[in-house]
Amino acid sequence: MTTTKEILLPNNYTLKLYKRKYLPQISDFVANIYFTQHHYQFDEDIETLTNELRTQDEELSKQSTICCIYNIEKNICCTGRLVKRVQQLPFEIEFDINLDLFQDKYSDIYEFARLASGEKSSFRLVKILTTQLFSSVDSNSTMVVASLDQLVYKKLLRLKYPVFKLGKERYYMGSVTVPVGFDLSKIKMMERSRYEN
Repeated sequence: MTTTKEILLPNNYTLKLYKRKYLPQISDFVANIYFTQHHYQFDEDIETLTNELRTQDEELSKQSTICCIYNIEKNICCTGRLVKRVQQLPFEIEFDINLDLFQDKYSDIYEFARLASGEKSSFRLVKILTTQLFSSVDSNSTMVVASLDQLVYKKLLRLKYPVFKLGKERYYMGSVTVPVGFDLSKIKMMERSRYEN
């Protein structure tokens, strides 16, 4: 069964949270954003990239939660996804990292993926999206892994985000990418303290 939650945001934006749903238009949006980034470079063409993302997204849809922000014209502005680990995650395969090593410490492990924003989306929209997406996870004992563009990783470190490197960076999805992990409860605590101050 799929579920959808909808939240109206300021400036006529709408946030939708989808659980266990495959939406090919979101895969297409992500492929287009990644492919047209000025500092990303791909060996394959846009059609191949789109088909790869569609195939993987459909395969993972039953264990995924997708958050998407739409503008007043109902066009996608920003999206991201959490994939619950029920089997080996794409992150583990791509970076040759064994997440079984963390099963004793965390009750759940999720992969945060497909973060893409277009149309000059503000950092504020991305922040709203990630906050809503991370809030959709109930467990306090959750580890989230992600493959971050090296520039994003460095920015998070400067902002004092509690991310830790899980392996060696490599060229993946169009740029030099760093495999990272973080304790979701620490991120939520950090966000709460920022809102309270």
